[in-house]
Amino acid sequence: MTENTVTPSVGSAEPDFVPAARGPFRTSAFDELLPRERLRFWWAFCWRGLVISACGFAGGFIAGFLLGFFASITMAMLGYDTRAPGPHLVFKILGGAAGLGVGLVLSYQYVRWVFRARLAGFRLVLARES
Repeated sequence: MTENTVTPSVGSAEPDFVPAARGPFRTSAFDELLPRERLRFWWAFCWRGLVISACGFAGGFIAGFLLGFFASITMAMLGYDTRAPGPHLVFKILGGAAGLGVGLVLSYQYVRWVFRARLAGFRLVLARES
């Protein structure tokens, strides 16, 4: 059985190959890519970011609407005037908190998605510095 080792390239402090669970990967810096490859790599990030942003907008809107709606119904059943400025502030805070929660969950999913995806023929791999 052969051992997978990291060999430094000539004139570079970074290794040519990084051992990983799925085999060695050749490392490349973004500036070393051809302009066409940089554009494709950027677009692979960009469209995923747009999808996550759209989902975050929709999810935050729905979650905020539902929380505000149910809070309004609850306050009306308790006899509060829901048209007063105080309850409106509560509804805005609840909607903002719901949007923030949805956004945080989706940002975590975005990072997982990017590390699992093939980006224009490349994959992102974390390499721990020693």
